[in-house]
Amino acid sequence: MNNLLTIKNKLHSSLNNKQNLGMISFDIVKAYDTAWRPRVLNKLNKIIAKGYMLDFISNFLNHRTFQVKTSNTLSDIFLQESGVPQGSTISVTLFLIAINDISEGISRPNIPLLFADDFTILCRSTNINSIQSILQDSPNKLTSWSKTSGFRFSPEKTNLTVFSHKRNKKKIHINIGNQVVENQPNVKILGITFDHKASWIPHILNLKNTTAPRLNIIKTLGHTSWGAKSQTLLKIHKAFILSKLDYGAPIFSSAKHTKLKTLETIHNSGIRLSIGAFRSSPIKSILNIAGIPSLENFKINIISRSDNDLEFDLIGIDVAVANSLRRVIISEVLKSKILT
Repeated sequence: MNNLLTIKNKLHSSLNNKQNLGMISFDIVKAYDTAWRPRVLNKLNKIIAKGYMLDFISNFLNHRTFQVKTSNTLSDIFLQESGVPQGSTISVTLFLIAINDISEGISRPNIPLLFADDFTILCRSTNINSIQSILQDSPNKLTSWSKTSGFRFSPEKTNLTVFSHKRNKKKIHINIGNQVVENQPNVKILGITFDHKASWIPHILNLKNTTAPRLNIIKTLGHTSWGAKSQTLLKIHKAFILSKLDYGAPIFSSAKHTKLKTLETIHNSGIRLSIGAFRSSPIKSILNIAGIPSLENFKINIISRSDNDLEFDLIGIDVAVANSLRRVIISEVLKSKILT
């Protein structure tokens, strides 16, 4: 969430100051499968040079084999020479160690943002040509970094977007190697769709198209004669619909009220179906019976923010969910401090 808030703040700050914001969202080809194991072990050797932990991780990574099965036929055994095993609890940490230095060569005014294998670079200026020349420096350095890290970037799946309120804005040209990165009007980062005008309309439409069909699940399970209980249906609503609508809500909360109202309608319909209320039932009544706040009342108010601290207040959320969110944030902060 911190990366998304940073992008939103830089985006709105640029547009309010009548500046352009260029953003490149890089796609790493088969990120987990291409991490070089000797490089991971070399980095670990500098962190934990003593004890048996390094030997344990080395044995965990080396001499891994795989086979392919078709019907009842097995292929020959092949040696997996690179990558970290997926599905293990330690694999995520090993991957983060391998990729954590990706932004070391990126110089200001470029702003690098990394979350797992999602890497984004921002640059803002009033001059579109300056953005192009400054942004181009990053792919050049990343190409050199990829030669020593084992990771490869896909120019076809890498997204380049310029945010501006200008109608006839100029396209910029960025190359990764010898291939040109295509300009895109929208880019999806960590599940949030950013459009070039910061209207949030594409993201809201995507949420509507994703969550509206899920109301059919509650309709089916809420049959009047054999259907599930209201409390069970409310849990289904929270898991399949509300969780989707709530994700990233502070990011796109600046959209027009008329657009956000479409999401509120889906939320209210899910609650109405869950508790078996009539269509004519007042919205405040069904929200009170279900014990769920409206989307308008659920907000994350950012009180203060700096490079090292983030103070916020949760509004319209029950204590259990607030404590769960607090534990997730603390674990992410501790994890980032360990890696740095």
